Amino acid sequence: MKKLIVMIVAVFVVTEVAAHHFYSTFPITLKGYTGDKTNSVSYSGQIARHVLHDSLKKLAGKGNGVSNAAEIEAQMMKYFKGSKEDLDIIAPKTKGDFRIKQTWLNQISKGKNLSGKTYKGVINGWPGQMTGPEVIEFMIRKAAQTKGGFDPATGYNYPQLISKFAMGAVFYNQAVDNYLDEKMAPGSKTNDKPYKDGAYYTYKEHAWDEAFG
Repeated sequence: MKKLIVMIVAVFVVTEVAAHHFYSTFPITLKGYTGDKTNSVSYSGQIARHVLHDSLKKLAGKGNGVSNAAEIEAQMMKYFKGSKEDLDIIAPKTKGDFRIKQTWLNQISKGKNLSGKTYKGVINGWPGQMTGPEVIEFMIRKAAQTKGGFDPATGYNYPQLISKFAMGAVFYNQAVDNYLDEKMAPGSKTNDKPYKDGAYYTYKEHAWDEAFG
């Protein structure tokens, strides 16, 4: 019995070491690639959306409940719908050893928004038969009218409501109902061609990275 356990542990360790050696850098698998990239991982678009989410959540608590509602709403809508401006990274910010290299959103990835990736169906649990984007826009308007994002009349904490809803309606929805669903189907684009001209990763590699990004 002891010998069996030792053999199993040895096989596991050897397999783990071999896997780590080969996959730790996620090597380029695209046939014919001659560039200087050595890691096929690319999900900067999703990181930009996480920044939009974090910044939107931060802004949802900036209302004073009196005079700045229109200003806060307009700013929040830019982080939800996207903007031609190069938006400031409001959150996250550098803290101690956790350092943010970029200052502006476009330094991460250009042209990104949350609204275009939000679940488009009706949210039956929300009054008024609103769609996913309409629910977030409703919350944005309400958050802008409150002091610190909290409505004492209803007990609604809008920074938390916006954040948690977006996590499901944007990130989770995109992962399970897009990147790991249709884009992984056999009839989708093949896995032996670049995602786009000049890319060093395939279509399905990128879809996988975006899902887990």
